[in-house]
Amino acid sequence: MFNADWTTFWGNPILPSVLTALAASVAVSLATPANTVTKAEVKAILDVERQAMEQDAAETVSAKPVMAK
Repeated sequence: MFNADWTTFWGNPILPSVLTALAASVAVSLATPANTVTKAEVKAILDVERQAMEQDAAETVSAKPVMAK
C-alpha cells in the first residue's frame, strides 16, 4: 500500500479489497430491481428461442454428403 501505517494496520491489501468488494456487491444488489418475469414466462421465452435455434440448425445442415472432387 502507499501508506506504511496502513500496511502495518491491515497487514495485507487483500482485506480492504475484500471488504470493498463486499460493500460494492451489497450496494449493487440493493440498487438492482427485482425480477418481474415469472418462471412460466421465462420457460415460454426459452422454448421459443430453443425452437428458433433448432429450426436454424436444421436448415443449415444438409442431408446430402459432400463429395470431394
